[in-house]
This record gives sequence, C-alpha cells and structure tokens, in this order.
Amino acid sequence: MSAAEVASDGGAPSGRAAAARRVEECRALFARAAALAARLTPAQLAWTAPALGYGGVGAQLRHVVVFADELASGARIGRVDYDARARDLAWECDGAAIARALGRAARRLATLAALDEDAPLAVRQDEPGARGCARGGFTRSSIGRELRALASHTVHHLAVVELLLHAQGVAGAPSRGLGIAPSTPRRGARAR
Repeated sequence: MSAAEVASDGGAPSGRAAAARRVEECRALFARAAALAARLTPAQLAWTAPALGYGGVGAQLRHVVVFADELASGARIGRVDYDARARDLAWECDGAAIARALGRAARRLATLAALDEDAPLAVRQDEPGARGCARGGFTRSSIGRELRALASHTVHHLAVVELLLHAQGVAGAPSRGLGIAPSTPRRGARAR
C-alpha cells in the first residue's frame, strides 16, 4: 500500500482498535452463519454437489469453525498451526451443534480484540507433510493479517454455503447475501 493509500484511508483504526473491528466483522459473519445453521435440516446440511466439487453445508461451516479455533488458540502463544486443526465430522449434520460451535468460536475470537493488530504470529498452513512435523514451514504474519484472512476465508465458505443452498432450492433471508464481504456494502455506499 502506498503512502497516499494509507493517507486516504480516512483515519482507519490501528492497533487494538483495528483488531477489535476485525474481530467484530468475523463475529457478525459467524452469527449469521449460526442463525442459518440452526434452521437447516440434517439432509440440507449433508447435501453435496459432486459436480461442483464441494462438501456439504455442514462441512463448510465446520471448516470455518475449526479454522477460527486454531487462530484463537494459537494467537495467544504467537504460533498458529492451521495444519494441526481437528477435523471432527460428527456434528456436520446437526444444525444446533453447528450453531453452538459457531457461537463458541465467536466468543473465543472476542479475546483477540484485546491484541494489537501488528502483534507478530508464526503461521503454518497447507505445508506438505506438516502434520506432526516438529519444525519448519512457519511464516511470519500478524494478528491483523490473520483476522483479515479469517474474514475472507469465512466469506468464501459462506458463499459456497449460499451456492449449495440455492442448488438445493433452499431459500430464505438468513442465507441471502451470506457470501458477501463486509466491505462490499460499505464500498457501494461510498460510490453513491
């Protein structure tokens, strides 16, 4: 980002305030996903679209939860290993369990709001052979960068959820616009 871009940022918050804002964006996404999950049937959660190459709605939401859990767990010690995340498939078809898990993950993320967004992290993700590897494969990152990645990652999976629900013929307000980044409505408002 250039100095001009930083200067035109409109006094965007930095440090803890920026981390808190990013945490709230993630928590809002999780709240919408939880409201949706709670109203879906096990069949709707399990339905997959092999032609699209995606797991079911439940799998998408489980993945978001465990990704957030790894960030919340690792951020406090300065080391996040996304490759070590648990992949418990047992609750993928239980909307109430998914909603509870999303709520727990959102509460855990809230603890990150007290951290400075520039706080350094060592992060490992998608490192071939990383599971159980004692060292190597970690890169430098920050709380702010990982919160941005979590929001983007969550929006991506929620867009897949919306696509899967649409393909099933499931309609409803909780899923409308689910896969739209929080910045999209803000940008649209500024353009008007």
